[in-house]
Amino acid sequence: MPSAARPAGLVLAEPARRRFEILGDPRDPAQAKADRPTATQWHLDALREQGFTEARQVWCSHCDALTAALR
Repeated sequence: MPSAARPAGLVLAEPARRRFEILGDPRDPAQAKADRPTATQWHLDALREQGFTEARQVWCSHCDALTAALR
């Protein structure tokens, strides 16, 4: 059982730091890598490959995105 004294932010801090170290900070356009699409773009491309004729991001925040797709 995880320790109740350890806040969730500390548990995720190390994996987040490693991700930023490897992939760069996705919030920083200067670090964007053209060969690594965002998660939202990857999902939109996957929807289009599955036969959806229209797939777009409808809304986004700093941590979530809403997409819509039509066949």
